[in-house]
Amino acid sequence: MFVSYLMYEIKMYFKTKDVLLWLLLFPVALGTLFYLAFANTWEESLFTQLPVAVVCEDKTSYFLDFVEELSAGEDALISPVFTDLETARLELEEERVVGIYDVSDGISVTVKENSIRATILKTIADSFVHAESTIKNIAETSPMRLGAAIKALAESSTAAGEKVLSPKESDPYTGYFYNLVAMVCLFGAIAGIHIAVQNQANLSLPAARMECGAMSKEKRVIASYLATCLCSGLCSIISVSYLCFLLGVDFSLSLPLCYLAAAMGANTGVAMGFFVGAIGKFSEKTKCGIATAVSLICCFLSGLMVGEMKGWVEKHIPIINRINPGAIITDSFYLPAVFRDYFGYGLALCKLLLMSLLFIFAGIILLRRKSYEYI
Repeated sequence: MFVSYLMYEIKMYFKTKDVLLWLLLFPVALGTLFYLAFANTWEESLFTQLPVAVVCEDKTSYFLDFVEELSAGEDALISPVFTDLETARLELEEERVVGIYDVSDGISVTVKENSIRATILKTIADSFVHAESTIKNIAETSPMRLGAAIKALAESSTAAGEKVLSPKESDPYTGYFYNLVAMVCLFGAIAGIHIAVQNQANLSLPAARMECGAMSKEKRVIASYLATCLCSGLCSIISVSYLCFLLGVDFSLSLPLCYLAAAMGANTGVAMGFFVGAIGKFSEKTKCGIATAVSLICCFLSGLMVGEMKGWVEKHIPIINRINPGAIITDSFYLPAVFRDYFGYGLALCKLLLMSLLFIFAGIILLRRKSYEYI
């Protein structure tokens, strides 16, 4: 009887229109829009030499050597134009250069608008200022170590450049696809609510009939939960496969690890929905609205709508990123893909598992406390 009920729940899952809309059709449509908006943007901005105007009256400045080093060879990062300030401003206004390096008094960077290429120019200037300051401090305090310090800085800069400038590891737009998968996982809460509602006789006619049946409520809940987790996990895996194989999004992570993270995230979404569904006597539509709103807020705070939001939250209210399931799901993709932090990946999965268990435990307690005088 348990297996028959489990198979019945699986069949009913894929007959539910809301599930097919939010967990399959919507992610495919949104993922396609993301792809059309972001395709090749990072690679093009990264591997095109950045035209920059350099204003420097002091021909002995070390910054000129730094600029010439970055503009040398076939893999040159920038294409400098040495000119005066007035001409440089004209070039910038007509968008013939991305920005201006003015070395007349310190190093200042002028750009026309914020963009990835403008950020790269600012990062180059910041790295030079930092290295110059470090070398000066060492020269004043420990002159004997100056040679070793210069060598170490050169090696670290080279390694950092190779690491940071790899589009497979630092494409900022891939984060939106990580968040899209997180949203699919959390939308599993809609199916999780169905588990709780369909096992409350005061909210569902089928539940009222099943209360008189031979199978206990605990077995029905377990069968429904297992079926929903399997189906929601499958929807998340299908979304990841669509992004990887059909759209060609590079997650920079082995496919089995992507599938495992997606499945664990889907389990958390279902558990969260189960908990929401067990609260109060609201209708199923009302509870679905609450779960959808909570899921979207979690995704917003993890960077789905605004890419920099997660970093802002980490800086000002870091505790939110520790308890936000959306942020934890994106971490399970981001940490191993960018930093090769597989310990962080395992920790993120453990957090998702713990959150799922807490939601399930709380939902079961709420359901067990409900009894009915008559049906």
